[in-house]
Amino acid sequence: MYSELLKKFLTPEQVVQILSSLPPVKFPVMETVFSDRVQIPFASVAKEDILSDMNELPVIRRGFPAYEINNDDYEVTTYEPLPVRHSQMIYAKELNDLKGLNHGDQAIWVRNMTDKMRRRYIKTVEALCAIALSGKIEWPMHEPGGRMPQNYLIDFGTPHTLDMSALKPWSDSGAKIVDVFATLKAMRKILRQSGFGAELEIWAGENAYERIVAMAQVHPEKSSLNVTIDENGINVAGYLVKERAETFRYPAVDVVAPVVPADDVLMIAKEAGHKLIYCAVDDLDAKLHAMPFFIKMVKRDDPSGIKLISEGKPFPVVNVKGICRATVTQAA
Repeated sequence: MYSELLKKFLTPEQVVQILSSLPPVKFPVMETVFSDRVQIPFASVAKEDILSDMNELPVIRRGFPAYEINNDDYEVTTYEPLPVRHSQMIYAKELNDLKGLNHGDQAIWVRNMTDKMRRRYIKTVEALCAIALSGKIEWPMHEPGGRMPQNYLIDFGTPHTLDMSALKPWSDSGAKIVDVFATLKAMRKILRQSGFGAELEIWAGENAYERIVAMAQVHPEKSSLNVTIDENGINVAGYLVKERAETFRYPAVDVVAPVVPADDVLMIAKEAGHKLIYCAVDDLDAKLHAMPFFIKMVKRDDPSGIKLISEGKPFPVVNVKGICRATVTQAA
């Protein structure tokens, strides 16, 4: 009976309406690198479908067969994304209080509860996206009994790393803004050799960004190398560098990690095919469909109440050929 109190607000259609009415939760990695969102009706993802080479094609002589793409050059791999699922218990006492409210206030309560569960979920998706930029997703995996004995592991390969041996580290006392330009140009050259680099996102860790700011302050204004600083970042002759000092927390081990290590610069070719895939949810109440976020109710007797369970199966995919890292500062 009391489950009907919530059920009328938490049908799949109602949840979609609630989510669309909530203010957007903005996270930099999802917004910039993983703005391409795809839903697929499968529980697994084939590597050949998401990471196949997008190389240029030859033209074909008229009347001749089509150019055949050969996918036999590598071993076919299937990724099995795991769900992000968490629950929130609504006890009978809360339901008793809730039934005394009018319909509008009940709707507000459900909206706020949905928003709370959504924010936990999206924060986790953002962390997975940030980790994926390393070429590998490694995240604690929860098992029955609250144990997290092993990690969920997905390996996309190794991104490019710039060899700094022929370049001056930004932490050197004699480093100038021209050395920043040389580093960024070398990183872009690596991406261009992989066929990317038309649209760049450049992120600097905390220490690296501080050094750019320091060098920009003493950069001569009359120099032919144009340098500007505003709320968007530091533009060095056309390379817009943004500080990325955000962090995320690994559950279970309670370790906080930076999106970009303090001494690093990360250059990402946005056109390289990075995307955020939502796979089919393993739940009959969701009709086994792919959806970014799903909430269901389960009646509990001890203690009495309703358990709200949210679930989604997010899978951030990166093309490591479109990512380049460089460690540009060193500890004194």
